[in-house]
Amino acid sequence: MDFLVIARREIEAGIPVIPIKAGQKQPPLVSGGTTSASIDLEQIRKWAEQFPDANVGVVCRLDGILIVDDDEGIVEKSGIPVRTRVVESSPGHRQYYFRQTADSVGVGNLSQRGGFSLRSHNFYGLAAGSRHPHGHFYTLLEDAPIQEMPAGLLSYLQKANTAAKNSLAGNLEVLNGRKLGEGEGRNDDMTRLAGFMWDGQLDEEEFVEKLTWACELRHDPPYPEGRVRELVRRVMDGKWKPCSGFDLANLLPDGPEHHGFWIGLTSYLSRDAFDAAVSRRPKALTLKQLDAQIQAARSLEELVQGMLPVRAVNIIGGDSGLGKSPLLCQLAVCVAAGIPFLGHEVKKSRVLIADYENDAALSGMIHSVATAVGAAENALEDSLFILQRPEQRDLLSEVVKIGARLVIVDSLRGFDSQAESSKSGRGSQMIAELQALDCCWLLIHHLRKPPANAETPKAALDDDSIPVLTWLESLAGSRSLVNQTFTRIGIDRTSRKSADLVVRGYFKGRGEFGPLYLERKYDEAGEPIGFVKLAGAGMLSLNQRADLQKVLSIGISHSFGELANLLGKSGASRMLGACRAAGLVREIGRKGQKDRRYEFQMPDEVGNQ
Repeated sequence: MDFLVIARREIEAGIPVIPIKAGQKQPPLVSGGTTSASIDLEQIRKWAEQFPDANVGVVCRLDGILIVDDDEGIVEKSGIPVRTRVVESSPGHRQYYFRQTADSVGVGNLSQRGGFSLRSHNFYGLAAGSRHPHGHFYTLLEDAPIQEMPAGLLSYLQKANTAAKNSLAGNLEVLNGRKLGEGEGRNDDMTRLAGFMWDGQLDEEEFVEKLTWACELRHDPPYPEGRVRELVRRVMDGKWKPCSGFDLANLLPDGPEHHGFWIGLTSYLSRDAFDAAVSRRPKALTLKQLDAQIQAARSLEELVQGMLPVRAVNIIGGDSGLGKSPLLCQLAVCVAAGIPFLGHEVKKSRVLIADYENDAALSGMIHSVATAVGAAENALEDSLFILQRPEQRDLLSEVVKIGARLVIVDSLRGFDSQAESSKSGRGSQMIAELQALDCCWLLIHHLRKPPANAETPKAALDDDSIPVLTWLESLAGSRSLVNQTFTRIGIDRTSRKSADLVVRGYFKGRGEFGPLYLERKYDEAGEPIGFVKLAGAGMLSLNQRADLQKVLSIGISHSFGELANLLGKSGASRMLGACRAAGLVREIGRKGQKDRRYEFQMPDEVGNQ
């Protein structure tokens, strides 16, 4: 092999080249890689003196050529006739050279999927005459002038790539004894298999043996050992951290930095997000490590104090028609403007509302709430965004694009209708996908409709004898929606006359918070404009406030017996419960003991927040 002879043939055809390590596909031997490619004969001669036996990389550029790297005969299957240069890299594996067109420039690179890739810009292939890592040489199968990329073939490849990409989003195909034949995605299937097997511990021979065995079970014919070994080496030499279930579906093309990071069949948009996902994968902990993890949860950075951490997938559930959407609009406005939400401090951040239910009514809700909480409209200009009825992929893309820190999905059913199904397992998968993004998700969900012949009514959320996690088991769909989310919040009507709603939640690692009793506020025209949290005496009915005044008139500290003598046992019990919820009583002494006493206070102001 003579670098100068091969390279000269390519530059005479107007194709820029670079020297590649002899007998290998990478790395380029010049700094700058593809950006250093040249068609200058003097430069080629200098490289030939330095690297006389180097392989020749032919570089694809938007003003030059593109290469269709075809491992599965996709070009022939298209039925579109081509007459252009064709190089064979290995038996059955062809590289078709085409001149760029305006359409192909618009398409750009297509990653290796469905048995082919399209290398369009800043990618390279090896020229005919270069030596393959397995020892054979690339051969010029068709020595013809390079034709322009046919528009029909380009369209066909785009559709095939999209179809293959969508298929990679699922699990391994269940074949039930059938084997994948030529052109049925053996390449992608083998790549998935390799991803599931690679744990960072296998040596090359063991890895090749396992992957070969799996391919023999699933493919007819299976790829030869040389092809399997090539994939294994790419996996083991890749730049990603190895981890169990690591899917390398996008590793095959050159330049893997363009194709994201993968765990299982989930793609992460950045290395940081990938590393964070790896760190969240379950592993056995010592008791000391578990204690440290619990302590870390207690000190999490919070987006909404005591409610929502800055990064987690959270859920809020309640019946239809309660006012969940207006309440969450209020949360969105408060976080976007940096205003406390129902008395809880917030971290001012960009907010994205993914709306599947309110459409044009959402704008009115936001304007009303902004007025109610005192948020200036210019405070929301670059911090509150609305995306109506987006596809999942579009929503994830927008979250990254605008840098949203809080994403409110109204509602889960509109975002992913399969997430409720316990049979599909989609709920767990969806939560894992959302966790990959560095933000706080809040999914709005509905309760399961009780059967028409139900003998007992739904439990009340303000019944403090029922744990909030037990109440949330009535959410529609899979239990994973409650078990695998971080903060879980319930919202319900309340029997308290002074309040419209009650909110209780569970913050993982800390336990329950609430109840928060909320009163709906209205404008002068009688239109609802937001909620306030009742605090202090504002949570008491007129009768309860009168009872509290009666108690305070004879002192601030009392035993239960003294209260019972004044109000009766049932009256004393009801007033104590109301004052506890309002934060107007402090309990002194041990529960159940004779020295147990209650200290009361009566604020001057109602203190709603």
